[in-house]
Amino acid sequence: MLKPFFYYPRHFLLVLIMAIACLAFFMLSGNFKAHSEIQVIDVIGEGLACLLTLLWIYLILKSRPRGYVTRYFYWGLTFVFLALWMDVLDEFIAIPKTLVWDDLLESFTTPIGFIVLTIAMVNWHKEQLVLSRKLQTKEHVFRDHRLFDAITPLADAQYFKQQLQHEINQRHHSAKNIHLMMINIKDLSAINREFGFDTGNQVLSVIAQTISLNIRPCDLVCRLAGDKFILMLLDLADAQVEIMARELQKCIQSQIFYTHQDFQKFNIDCRYTISEVQQDSPATEIQKLYKQMKHQQIIKLRTRMSV
Repeated sequence: MLKPFFYYPRHFLLVLIMAIACLAFFMLSGNFKAHSEIQVIDVIGEGLACLLTLLWIYLILKSRPRGYVTRYFYWGLTFVFLALWMDVLDEFIAIPKTLVWDDLLESFTTPIGFIVLTIAMVNWHKEQLVLSRKLQTKEHVFRDHRLFDAITPLADAQYFKQQLQHEINQRHHSAKNIHLMMINIKDLSAINREFGFDTGNQVLSVIAQTISLNIRPCDLVCRLAGDKFILMLLDLADAQVEIMARELQKCIQSQIFYTHQDFQKFNIDCRYTISEVQQDSPATEIQKLYKQMKHQQIIKLRTRMSV
């Protein structure tokens, strides 16, 4: 969960105190330069770098949960910020050559900052490897946060089309077969009307997690639209895909949900349709699933009317 800007007030206060302390040391130890001695280009460049480092600190603290990796990033960026801040102060205040603490501070804060940042990056790399394994059924080949659904932890239809196109291109160099499965959640609009959109969103989120946990790491599930999910299944026979579809249907139908307001218990139903990819166009293959789902609905409706 993202934190508000002042969730870490003491962290920003500490950076501010260190910056003010540096300014006080410079003002007490040196003299302000004449206007003609100030290099405007250096001030702009170093000042912009200083502000961007502060922005990085803000983004790290706002977007990451607490932990040792976050602390490494924070302290590494703080040391880099102080080094850049002292460079900015050097442009306005001249320190006598007899005082060596200025050079020592600037010489040590930069390497310390980058060493700590390197430690943070190494541990962040390990962290990303673990997270990537957990997201394998949701990301497949590449990552693009702009294409992820806001309600479920799944990517959207555009992402699925990109991934499917990638697999179609790869299929030309191998004998890999590709199956698509569409799962349609029944009566989701009725759930939204009766129990509220919060409950409906919870249903979608739980179903997304259920599907992700019950497919192979090489498969992919995305939210197609509204009450529909779409899966890409690789290197399976028709019978195996049918077995997987039935098991997923059982898993979804066995879920128990509770309303947010009055704690009512309810179950949901779902339908599925399957097709093997034959064309080179992801849009065509997805449209084929829509047509099959519509055809199933018509057949069921006719069956009910005849009974």
